[in-house]
Amino acid sequence: MEMSLQGDQLTIHLQGKIYVEQATTLREAVFEHLNGPCNSVIIDFKHVDFIDSSGLGVVVAIHKRLVSKHGRLTNKNIHGSVKKLFEMTRLDKVLNIE
Repeated sequence: MEMSLQGDQLTIHLQGKIYVEQATTLREAVFEHLNGPCNSVIIDFKHVDFIDSSGLGVVVAIHKRLVSKHGRLTNKNIHGSVKKLFEMTRLDKVLNIE
């Protein structure tokens, strides 16, 4: 996971498989930024080939926290089985996906 903060926007580049351990690390890192001035998060899934339910839960938690701050979550480059999972759970209808 690579993260960069520019102003109030946090960009996260994920890679590999996102299981409970990686999801926990992601949640802790992002929420640390969300407690500050961060109001926009971009998650790039370009190099992610699997995400489990705990990973999806973290994405939803990030979305909820940003909505409560009047912020925005953008999910980019979702593909393959990850895209199918977002569609099966209908998160593609709720979350901003580019």
